[in-house]
Amino acid sequence: MSNIDVLKLLQRASAQLKFANKELCRPSEDVVSFCICSQAKCSIADLLSSFLLMKGIDISHAENLEQLRKMCSEINENFSKLDFSGMDCHPTKIPLEEHYCMGIERVKECLKIANQVKEVVWNFYRNERRKYLN
Repeated sequence: MSNIDVLKLLQRASAQLKFANKELCRPSEDVVSFCICSQAKCSIADLLSSFLLMKGIDISHAENLEQLRKMCSEINENFSKLDFSGMDCHPTKIPLEEHYCMGIERVKECLKIANQVKEVVWNFYRNERRKYLN
């Protein structure tokens, strides 16, 4: 995967998180929690995948978010500090499977985790970006 493809993954993940955060800011009766959960999970998958791809790691055998996180943890200890246990929507399932949180409080936790993953990946990217912009 090229550096441009990695950047596109990072941009897509950021857009997904922005959408989810915006959805959560709506009046509670208008919030579509499925959208928040779905966007948060897809964002986490893209963020973790982009990190691994930046490192030249094959992700084709990863089956779920927790496996991606563990692969990232083997490279960078900051990923081992991420706790996916608050994701009641099954982080051991792949993002496209139909396991989603439906309550607003639950999706808030998923979104919080997704934002933490974003911080770890983007901090790494900012520190290493010179290597990936050439």
